[in-house]
Amino acid sequence: MYQVGVAVIQLLVMTCVARSLSVENNGVFVVGLLISNVLANTMLLGLNTSNIYFLKARKISLNQMLFKNLQYWLLMVFVVSPIIYILLLDFGAVVFPGIKLEVLTAAIVLFVFMLANVLIHSIFQAVDRFDLFNKYLLFNVVMQLISLLTLVYFDLITSLYGIYALIFATSLCFFCGIAHMFFIKKHMLPKDVIKNQPVKSFYKFGFKSHLSNIIAFLMSRADVYMLNYFISPASSAVYMVAVLFVERLGMVSQSLATVIFPDLAALSGDEKKQHMLMCKAFRLNAIVTCVVAGLVSIFIYPAIYVLFGLKYLSATEVFFILVLGVILKSGSRILSVFITAVGKPEMNFYMALIAIMLNITLNYLLIPKFGVYGAAIATTVSYMVNFVIRLVVLRSVVFRAPLSELRPTKVDLEYILSYLPPKRSG
Repeated sequence: MYQVGVAVIQLLVMTCVARSLSVENNGVFVVGLLISNVLANTMLLGLNTSNIYFLKARKISLNQMLFKNLQYWLLMVFVVSPIIYILLLDFGAVVFPGIKLEVLTAAIVLFVFMLANVLIHSIFQAVDRFDLFNKYLLFNVVMQLISLLTLVYFDLITSLYGIYALIFATSLCFFCGIAHMFFIKKHMLPKDVIKNQPVKSFYKFGFKSHLSNIIAFLMSRADVYMLNYFISPASSAVYMVAVLFVERLGMVSQSLATVIFPDLAALSGDEKKQHMLMCKAFRLNAIVTCVVAGLVSIFIYPAIYVLFGLKYLSATEVFFILVLGVILKSGSRILSVFITAVGKPEMNFYMALIAIMLNITLNYLLIPKFGVYGAAIATTVSYMVNFVIRLVVLRSVVFRAPLSELRPTKVDLEYILSYLPPKRSG
């Protein structure tokens, strides 16, 4: 339910901005937010994955993990962020045409707090505090919505001030998360560490898994950037509306991946049980995601018309082009966490590298000719190829995993239906 609430409020956040700004200015806001997201995901370097894997496998203590995270975040704040700012001073106008320096600067500040929150959330996962993980996700988007509505109420909303509102909400979430972290550290009973791992092992494992994660993220955002570069910020805004809806379909796989990865890491060394857990998650995700996709497809046209208005209706066709690719992407996510949990994160990187090279090539060829539709086609084809490659690798001599166990069954459907509320008699 928390994930559904987060998805709904994120939709309201983007609706609030789109309704309050012109399409062009909304595009500027979208590109600014894109920069923050890309920086946060790029500079994460897989520390969130290392946090979960090393603590659950009892290869590191909680104190060691907290220190490593703090040390790395301070490096981002005082060294990396100033370097990025200097680069944007020199090349910002060329790389991000139509985006003012003030927006780019605000995006850097937002990135710093986004990065910190991702690390905090991964620590909540590692210590099995999913209640805090979900509450902080919800708290963050609620504060974003309140901050933006305040700007709208006082007629102060602009692209730049919209990003300022997100900075306020994200920084507030950060400070509250830090306070909770001290509480957890104080009251959590220490666990025996099987073997203290050298520092380089902690970062090396995270970096291996990060390579594939960042490529997967960039593949989901390369189209937005290239639309801004080749056409205009307005095209990015229209396209992002379709992405906003279609990515809600990945909410199921994201939730499952969040929950099962710590369990898969805890089963380190028992690949049979890991495979069984992954297959069950894959089958459940396939059923629920397809059902949700069908329901969203029915209501997508009126939803975009009512929430965003006539000027964004072309996003409907983009949604239908993207929907198949995103369904397959959700399946790839489940396969990816399994491959990481069995200690082969570099395999994800090689597969993702092929997919993003294809994605960028197709975007380059199709966007100048077909605009937002070309971007959608390029992304869907890339997701399809990525999914097929993962299935081939899973069946190869590396894993020898039977694919027949990935096929949903009647038992899986009955399992899902058992969680629905019973019908009232009479």
